[in-house]
Amino acid sequence: MTEQEKQKQIEEITNIIGKYDGTEKQDDVIYSQVAYLSIEEIAQTLVNAGYGDTKQAVREFAEKVKVQIRMYEEISSYTATLLCEDIDQLVKETCGE
Repeated sequence: MTEQEKQKQIEEITNIIGKYDGTEKQDDVIYSQVAYLSIEEIAQTLVNAGYGDTKQAVREFAEKVKVQIRMYEEISSYTATLLCEDIDQLVKETCGE
């Protein structure tokens, strides 16, 4: 994940938390009324810990499943291709692509 993608996720999570937390904005920083850390600091921590890009997690999981499908000798190459295409379609539907 690039730094720009991380920053975008930080902004999105900041907005989401702010909508439910009853916040106030001072000097271009949004502060939670129930916490001492800024919401942006909380969002930064969540993204850095990997809790931001669930769509990427879905893609990575799907790739692992496709590798496993291709490893089964009992499944023909044609059937494996069809299954992998179905997985790709499900990923597109799930991730909104």
